[in-house]
Amino acid sequence: SSRDLDPLNASRQADVGATLAQLGRWDEAAVAYWSAILLAPGDDALKRPLVEVYRYVPTADGSRPLVEAGTPVQIVMDHPAVPGQRGRA
Repeated sequence: SSRDLDPLNASRQADVGATLAQLGRWDEAAVAYWSAILLAPGDDALKRPLVEVYRYVPTADGSRPLVEAGTPVQIVMDHPAVPGQRGRA
């Protein structure tokens, strides 16, 4: 995959995330976006697509790993979906 060709390129990881999200492969898209964020933690533009993915990530209990009550939207880091995806990044 293109992630393997340039694994330290945050933009490439984000591109892979976008492609996976378009295919509805939400879990894999989240992992790719986490990879991008971990490579470039100061790039807020990489965080927005992860929030969008988390609006669609299916969870066993139907909850979402987001707090949308304020601005900006917050990712709930201890939500069951987040540690596994972030850890695979």
